[in-house]
Amino acid sequence: MRLNEKNRQRRKDAALLLAVALAIGTGWGALTASADDALLDSITPVTLTGASYGPIDPPQSYTVSAPNAMVKGKPIVITGTGYLATDKKTGSVANFMLDATFSGDPNTLYTTRAVRNPVNGEVFADKRSHGLVQAKADGTWRMEIPWPNETNTVANGDQAPRNAAFFATNWKAGTVHTVRILTGSMLTNPPDYQRGISVSFTVVDKAVGPIAKDPQIALSRTTVEQGDHAWFDLSNQTPGSTVKTELIDAANKAVASATFQIGADGRIVNSDE
Repeated sequence: MRLNEKNRQRRKDAALLLAVALAIGTGWGALTASADDALLDSITPVTLTGASYGPIDPPQSYTVSAPNAMVKGKPIVITGTGYLATDKKTGSVANFMLDATFSGDPNTLYTTRAVRNPVNGEVFADKRSHGLVQAKADGTWRMEIPWPNETNTVANGDQAPRNAAFFATNWKAGTVHTVRILTGSMLTNPPDYQRGISVSFTVVDKAVGPIAKDPQIALSRTTVEQGDHAWFDLSNQTPGSTVKTELIDAANKAVASATFQIGADGRIVNSDE
């Protein structure tokens, strides 16, 4: 990995300091798991398998994957496989609802966002939906649901106000929530398979899990001259996080910086900056 030093002023033998800021939690530091979090893992997904129940036979197998813990304030990330319509080549359209374990569940969260159907681009009228995604031609999809809060969620009917106090109590660390994933009615041409499956997760304040280790940065050298490259390796980074690097000169001033995105596999997405 390289960081191009673009400052044109003469800065020989500049001291190199690469500060790693992870976009996870609210501060700097390691990812740790306490004894109470021993079975929680916000990094490694758990995979569930289901089978379609209509409109035609035989039932089609599919999977959904999500960690059993989610970091408060971060997007809720879920992936799926085996999501094709009845023609076996068109991607299914999946609908995502929060805390709606059954139709009419009083705990259901209603969104204020304009969720659009990817098939026709129209706003989906059902405000229980916090996201719609169409699978790729290989039947896979990835959904990021914005973390629910008082700005993107609204009470419905006799529900308690979905204000900051509600989320401070009902979506704090340790609470358990459900994402219900449905297909069938959002895609009609060709007809989609009917599916229904739910994933549950526990809210945590920071990343936890057996592979949560201190993020590391390894430098190929500790000084760099103007016009040269700063080479380094990142390890133990959190999938989906953001890493910011800075080149600091002898006067402790930042002369160059770059931000890197960490992909789902823990590798840097943008390999050169």
